[in-house]
Amino acid sequence: MNDVRIDVRDGIATLTLNAPRRLNAITPEMADDIAEHCRAVEADPDIAALVVCGAGDSFCSGADLSSLGEVSEDPLRDDNFDAIERIYRAFLAVEELDVLTVTAVKGAAVGAGLNLVLATDIRIVAHDARLMSGFVKKGLHPGGGHFDLLARSSSPQVACALGLAGQRINGDDAVRLGLAWEATGAGSVDARAREVAVGVAANPAVARAAKRSIRLSVTERATRRAAVQIERVQQLRTVRRVGSAVTGRAE
Repeated sequence: MNDVRIDVRDGIATLTLNAPRRLNAITPEMADDIAEHCRAVEADPDIAALVVCGAGDSFCSGADLSSLGEVSEDPLRDDNFDAIERIYRAFLAVEELDVLTVTAVKGAAVGAGLNLVLATDIRIVAHDARLMSGFVKKGLHPGGGHFDLLARSSSPQVACALGLAGQRINGDDAVRLGLAWEATGAGSVDARAREVAVGVAANPAVARAAKRSIRLSVTERATRRAAVQIERVQQLRTVRRVGSAVTGRAE
């Protein structure tokens, strides 16, 4: 079974995180697949939108810590550094697409999973969805440009409340704070996200041109990449400490 599935129909690609037994926690391999599927979507001129969803009852519980176990031993070792970088690249691959991106969020979106949500253009959430940062609670500095994503989507105060103070919000809160567009019942989230994407499906070329215009108007790609790098240094300092605490090894 593929942990990341892609389906294309009527001008809309649907990317599904397909590891429900671990609540769709993202491994480096899954991140590679996400980035690869994004490249395929970008290369297909007939695709106007990408919908991102999670199989099962949760969107994504974050990065799969078991697959990153060796990283805590020596985060700065080239292959360990690359394992984290691969997950970051998945967020950026989604964010930098020239097609409209829509997320369907039910259940939990935590840490890296929340980053993936915020990397999309429009977010449809379940009323009872659970959105949280989760990094600081685990003793980790946030990564992947987490603070920047939160602040750009809402405000610096929201970035502090979720990313630093560890506050948890539901789907209705997310809409109120500007982190999501619409809240609906959990059973309707996926269908509603596709309905939103259908709005551009008939005109892929126009949709892509408009998306590029929006990006030029309201975002600066170089700034986002800088934010990822800024957080990475601090996050790597905490990865070893947390890993040592979990395994009982001395630093």
